[in-house]
Amino acid sequence: MSTQMKYAYRRHNTWIYRRTYPVHLHDVLGSSLKRSLHTPDAKVAAKRVAAISPKRSHQSHSFVGCDWYLALKFSVFEISC
Repeated sequence: MSTQMKYAYRRHNTWIYRRTYPVHLHDVLGSSLKRSLHTPDAKVAAKRVAAISPKRSHQSHSFVGCDWYLALKFSVFEISC
């Protein structure tokens, strides 16, 4: 049975998180970020993706500013659960 989740895929028995940066940040951060979630388990990977994915703002209906992308790029988020 195949498991699919947004922003993550399985490669060589390990889940990988991949997120494309907005176009206006490509000059600063590059085009995308790829990080290992350090687990072969889909349920654990889903929890880790949820922990590091940006939340939508209820007021503006847009993602949080580029601070989230900068924090993720420079490993401010902890990926373990």
